[in-house]
Amino acid sequence: MKEIQDIIEKMRKTKERAVLATVVHIKGSTYRRPGARMLITESGELVGAISGGCLEEDVREKSTTILQHNKKRLVTYDMMSDDDIVWGLGLGCNGIIQVLLEPVIAGEIPKELQFAENCYIEEKNGFIATIFESKNEQLVGKKYCGEKNGDIWDQIARANPNVLQNNKNRVVEMEIEQYECKILVENIFPTTIVIFGAGFDAVPVVNFCKNLGWKVIVCDPRETYLTEERFPQADLRIITHPKKISFELKPHHFVIVMTHNYYNDLEVVKQLQKVMVAYIGMLGPKSRTKRILNEIEEQTHQQVNEKNIFGPIGLDIGSETPEEIAVAIISEILAVKNKRGGGYLKLYAGSIH
Repeated sequence: MKEIQDIIEKMRKTKERAVLATVVHIKGSTYRRPGARMLITESGELVGAISGGCLEEDVREKSTTILQHNKKRLVTYDMMSDDDIVWGLGLGCNGIIQVLLEPVIAGEIPKELQFAENCYIEEKNGFIATIFESKNEQLVGKKYCGEKNGDIWDQIARANPNVLQNNKNRVVEMEIEQYECKILVENIFPTTIVIFGAGFDAVPVVNFCKNLGWKVIVCDPRETYLTEERFPQADLRIITHPKKISFELKPHHFVIVMTHNYYNDLEVVKQLQKVMVAYIGMLGPKSRTKRILNEIEEQTHQQVNEKNIFGPIGLDIGSETPEEIAVAIISEILAVKNKRGGGYLKLYAGSIH
């Protein structure tokens, strides 16, 4: 999402025409996955990336032709071949990447990017379907955006029942307007982080979350702590007491509890029992978390569902400083969000994707 946000910001500021490059299909080992985007302005400025740096210059050169002819183009980079040594890219991966290059009118934001931004703002899921191969050239580049329902989505789901699996982007082959097409289907699944506690150690957590393009809500009863100067990047700063949370918590929220006050943490977690949020991470030792959960059960006479509770919060990477702890917290949230174990990749059996 951060890449899309950066591209949109640039497009709102620039008065130049541009080319939008989107990775639509890959085979084998590649640095970026389908859905990666890069904007190339008419003056040659790049925003975003579609590889580890080996394709960008060639795409920049091709974008000049795209703007001259005002015509989209599908480009295939075959890095399984030795040809790259001849034509000078010296590619470091071992796969095939297909990139869709599309001209963009100055000051105009493509509808799929605007849709993704709206999903972020409204905290809703959706999809973007982009036709990148078809015998009917007029269909190439056509896009469908919306929530996961309706005729087009039903057709996509029938063509590939696994299209929703793990919220990953997938290529689907299906018929559109009586033509067989290859379509990149992107799952738009914005991430919202809710942090209870506006202490000094919440600052790097907020900053790292925003670097990933996540929406961040910071909550604290202390108005003097919850300032714009302290949290300039937070999307929302909400003054609320742990005993009575003044906004709606939603099932897709990832919640971090770091008030540094035992009773405040207890009240927050007690309130969280009313909504099955995606994740509850609790700062502090395991014994403290266990004591809080036991006390909640004694007070409510109901068993606490610990399935989504992670305490102590974070992956075991030996963190000491607030910034290191923030990295451990964000890494754990990523692992939970992506349904991964968070171990060493060298010990992972098979392909990491």
